[in-house]
Amino acid sequence: MKQLFNPLVSCFSLLLRKHSSNGRRLPPFLCFGLLGFTFFLVVFIYGEDFHCFFSIQQHHRATVVSSNFQQSRQHYLRLDQDSVNPHPLYNPQLPNSSSKSPQPILKTALVPTKKNDLVVGAEEECDLFSGKWVWDELNRPLYEESECPYIQQQFSCQAHGRPDKDYLFWKWQPHGCSLPSFNASLMLEKLRGKRMLFIGDSLNRGQFFSFVCLLHRLIPEHAKSMTTFESFTVFRAENYNATIEFHWAPFLLESNSDNRANLQTKKKKENCSQRMDE
Repeated sequence: MKQLFNPLVSCFSLLLRKHSSNGRRLPPFLCFGLLGFTFFLVVFIYGEDFHCFFSIQQHHRATVVSSNFQQSRQHYLRLDQDSVNPHPLYNPQLPNSSSKSPQPILKTALVPTKKNDLVVGAEEECDLFSGKWVWDELNRPLYEESECPYIQQQFSCQAHGRPDKDYLFWKWQPHGCSLPSFNASLMLEKLRGKRMLFIGDSLNRGQFFSFVCLLHRLIPEHAKSMTTFESFTVFRAENYNATIEFHWAPFLLESNSDNRANLQTKKKKENCSQRMDE
C-alpha cells in the first residue's frame, strides 16, 4: 500500500517546494484536483471496508423489530428451553397419511448414519458436492429478510425492489443421500464452546450473515451480540459460549501482473492467527 501512496507524497512535496520557492501559492483548481484524486483513490481502495463497517454498525444499533417477529422469537425460545422439536421451518413434519404423499427422492429408506447425524442415507459415505438444486416450496424459506436484523441493506433483494421470492425455495439435493432440514438447536449445540470463522470476500460475508440469521432466533436478546473491529465481525452467543466470526480478506493471492505487487499473504495469515488467539 505504501507503494501506491509514495508517488502521491513525492508529487505533493515537489509542487509545494516549487511554488514556495517562487513565492506563489498553488492554483485553487490544482489543489482541488489533487485532493479529489486522493479522495477517489482512498475510496477505491478502502470503500468496501468502509461500507461494510458502517452498514454493520447501523444494523447493530437498530432495535425496531415487528411485533410478529418478537412473538415468533419468544415461541422459538420456549421450544428450545423445553427441549422439544423446533419450529416446522427447521424440522418439517411429514404429511398426513391420508393426504397424497409425493414420490420419495431415494429408493432406499432414510436412516441416520453412525458417523454424521447431519446426513441421512442408505450408506455412511456421501458426496455432498455431487447433486443438483431442487424446488422445495413446502419447507422453504428457512427465514425471511425482515426477520433478521443483521442482513446488510446492500444485500437485501426485497428492500431493493425484487418482486418475486422464487429464489428462496431452492435447496441442494446430493445424489445418493438426503440432507435433513436445517436444525438450529442441533447446530448451536455443536458450536457450544467453539469458534467458527468465515474468511474471504463479499461471498463469504453473505454466507456468514445468512448463517447468523439461521441461528439468532433461538438465542435470547441479552445473550447475543455482534461487534465489528476493523476487518473483523464477531457474533457471540453467550449462553452457548460460542462465536461466529468473519474476517474480511479479499486479497488472498499474489499478483502476477507486469507491475508485480506483493500482497503479503503470509503476513495476512499471521495477523489473522494472532487476532484469533486474542
